[in-house]
Amino acid sequence: MLLAVTGGFPIAYLESPSTLMKILSGRLPGGFHASAIWFGLIVVFFSLLLTRTHYGNWIFATGGNPQAARALGVEVNRVKLYNFILCALLAGFTGVVQFARFSSVDPLRGSGIELEAIAAAVTGGTLLTGGYGSVVGTLMGVLLVGMVKSGLVLAGAPAYWYRAFIGVILIIAVIINTRIREVGQ
Repeated sequence: MLLAVTGGFPIAYLESPSTLMKILSGRLPGGFHASAIWFGLIVVFFSLLLTRTHYGNWIFATGGNPQAARALGVEVNRVKLYNFILCALLAGFTGVVQFARFSSVDPLRGSGIELEAIAAAVTGGTLLTGGYGSVVGTLMGVLLVGMVKSGLVLAGAPAYWYRAFIGVILIIAVIINTRIREVGQ
């Protein structure tokens, strides 16, 4: 819908920033954006959710072996539904924070980074087959992928080298995940 309304072009917000915009993305002492604080709070919250609650155990059980999770009384379909709802809420929150930070809405912002997200999660230790991973590990994977991207840009490497790097990470991840699955069986 946003593509149809905007014609695929960004729309700028030209008014002065509101209080909400400052809370979501203003500058903090030390040069940090408030969005970094929000990101940290989300990491802590979901790390605690996964490691300290029954729901976190249900998520891992659903991802690792849905049939066994059902046999243990986990409502697998409900867990998946709740996870999709959480994902949508976080995507919406990300859109609001990006709007507050950049004072514009771009319908194409973030498109094409799906493989980067998968590579970051896998680099952080999340299994492609499900059932194992951590939020902190994924955070480390995100930082690593971001550092490599920045390093390649600073080194003046062509853009396709970064895409090639992401592809190599995914291939290595598939091999490692396959080996881990074989050892586990």
